[in-house]
Amino acid sequence: MELIEDINNNGVVEILEVFAESRNEGTFDEIIDIDFLAEGNYFVRVSEFSGNTNYSLLLESSPI
Repeated sequence: MELIEDINNNGVVEILEVFAESRNEGTFDEIIDIDFLAEGNYFVRVSEFSGNTNYSLLLESSPI
């Protein structure tokens, strides 16, 4: 799983825009925990480990 910040707002994921990542194999939970995100456009990219998999995605944010 990757958290991506679209720095130049072109809608294309570029290598320097991957802000954080979690790469656990198997059925381990993926977690990205960040204390502060600057204002901007962000994407979350979820990649399958093997075959078709179901997943749930939980995003939480606190106002600053």
